[in-house]
Amino acid sequence: MPGAKETALSDYDGWRQAIKLKTREPALKDAANRAIENYLTSLLGTSATLVSGAKSREKEILVKNKNPAQVLDALKERQAKNKKQKSK
Repeated sequence: MPGAKETALSDYDGWRQAIKLKTREPALKDAANRAIENYLTSLLGTSATLVSGAKSREKEILVKNKNPAQVLDALKERQAKNKKQKSK
């Protein structure tokens, strides 16, 4: 979701096995896509590269050196931290 206050994890949809991210960057000239790649690379500590969906709201990201369970664990941990911070 471009136009947010910050680039951050918004939600995890377990049924669709998809994450929702918000980004402050506009969806112009791939700025939002780069922000998402940078955010995930920083969060996961490894390369995260957009492989499909550059012009779509639904994107596919390749995460190197992490299996799906490790990625999911990191995302759930971040989501828990975000919820904890919001409740303060």
